Amino acid sequence: MSPGEFCRDAAAPAGSNFHYATLFHPPAERRALYALFALRAEILRIAEDTPEPAVAALRRSWWLDELARAAARQARHPVGIELQDVIDQIGVGIRGLQRFAAAESPDTAAGGAIWEAAARACGVTASDAFDVVIRTGVLVDAVESLATGHPAAAAPESRATRLAELETQLATAVDEFARRGAVRAGFCRIMAGLSAVLCAEMQRDVALIGHARISLTPIRKLWIAWRIHHRGT
Repeated sequence: MSPGEFCRDAAAPAGSNFHYATLFHPPAERRALYALFALRAEILRIAEDTPEPAVAALRRSWWLDELARAAARQARHPVGIELQDVIDQIGVGIRGLQRFAAAESPDTAAGGAIWEAAARACGVTASDAFDVVIRTGVLVDAVESLATGHPAAAAPESRATRLAELETQLATAVDEFARRGAVRAGFCRIMAGLSAVLCAEMQRDVALIGHARISLTPIRKLWIAWRIHHRGT
């Protein structure tokens, strides 16, 4: 398996939201997106799978070194090897990715570094555009956390309220992309659209949240992604 295939399988396995969200990008952009979000998956896995803080810190330190090696074209890990080939295309310094890798909670504010780098890789340049992409990424992450079956302490009524808020915010974000000059970050707009529909699905049975993974069917994901890309709705 090549480094590119490794990143594709890690970031956008067949049937995943990200798989459909990246379908309409040209190959060079998809390659960069896969590399960035494969790095994201590796770093998030540290937080999820390593309860011992000292061990987690060691693993994050290794990735900091690997990113430095990628910048020097001496990477060892498939994700690092792929990143070193697309780093110029991404148009961001390695330090932004290192800040993400070093964060104890990379799924919060630090996670914006990946979403911003991904937008840059797609040719986005407007500062307002990066703002909407990062805010959308935070919303998408919040929906994913609820949909993947992570334990949810809130009462069903509170979850329903939160889902309704997220659905409204995501729908607003989808409309903002054109106004903010972020349309080239189509992957993010499609992720927002998919997440908004998923919010509506979860509101129909909030009792499942925290107990089962909730997802749209592949054919429905494809239809939503196609509609957002081609019709802008």
